Amino acid sequence: MPTAPPPPPSSPSSEPDPARPLTEREKKVLAELGAELQADDPSLGAELSRPPATRSPTRMKVDRVVQALAVLAMVLVLVPADWFGLVLALVLMVGLPLLVLLWVDPTLRPRAARSRRNDDSHPQEGQG
Repeated sequence: MPTAPPPPPSSPSSEPDPARPLTEREKKVLAELGAELQADDPSLGAELSRPPATRSPTRMKVDRVVQALAVLAMVLVLVPADWFGLVLALVLMVGLPLLVLLWVDPTLRPRAARSRRNDDSHPQEGQG
């Protein structure tokens, strides 16, 4: 006589468990760890208490260009010379149509760029 299959595992709830407050023991252990870390490396506390450094948009663009050039240099060194024709053809066949689509159809552009363009072209109410 066949046996019934086991019930499926209960699905985890989509909502996370609410955070419970720390117990006194946990607070004490964390305070001891913090004191130990401060004693081991006093500059760490100062470093962690500072706000994170922000980069200017220009600096971020320069970093992206340098990263792209580094990747291109690695590709030029590592990919066999016979493959360059194939890679170039694929990039042109796929990349150019995508660029044209992004240029022609504004709904395909990233959301931030669309909203920035919309804000510039439509003055807010109450402005001249």
